[in-house]
Amino acid sequence: MKNILLNSLESLLSVKRQRLSLTRSMRSRIVLKREIHHLQHEIEELRAKPL
Repeated sequence: MKNILLNSLESLLSVKRQRLSLTRSMRSRIVLKREIHHLQHEIEELRAKPL
């Protein structure tokens, strides 16, 4: 279950990074960077938890 959640979060993170690379609007870039940072934190927390 943990692996499925991790894979899903990592996939979402990848999509957000791709969108960031294509986005020109500064406001959208700031929002995406915030979302990416939040996702990275969630992934790190999930990895740190025991199964």
